[in-house]
Amino acid sequence: MDQEKHTSVEAEDFVEHIKNIHEVKKHINNINLQYKAKANQKRRYKEFQIGDEVMVHLRKERFPMGTYNKLKMKKFGPYKILKKHDSGNTYEVELSDGINISPMFNIANLTKYHEGGIEEEPVLEQCNIPAPTSEKEEIKVILDSHVGRTTRNK
Repeated sequence: MDQEKHTSVEAEDFVEHIKNIHEVKKHINNINLQYKAKANQKRRYKEFQIGDEVMVHLRKERFPMGTYNKLKMKKFGPYKILKKHDSGNTYEVELSDGINISPMFNIANLTKYHEGGIEEEPVLEQCNIPAPTSEKEEIKVILDSHVGRTTRNK
């Protein structure tokens, strides 16, 4: 006796539905890989070794209550790295005795120390205002000179 294949329409629809789900899942994974590649293009990876000297950036939350103001120094150092923790983004830093905070810092709060200072600080250009010949001329020169930038860089 020959056994005929009997398939129901519902079973075929279900199989087609599962195939579509797998295609969509594969498409989503491909799109996520594209997003990841695009996001990682300009990402800077930092890693420090034990003994490296770093500057520590103290955020507002790290200062004792009532001692923080916006003009206070925020980067301290140089300090040596004592230990790198298993997570890869947490380091233990050798702080001086006067600082009563935890020596554990996220890598985002650490900057490599450069002997000459921080190289990223912008250099301000000197303003050259010509010497006036009279008082009226002096006022006109001051009013006509443009120093600095507006908030919209115009």
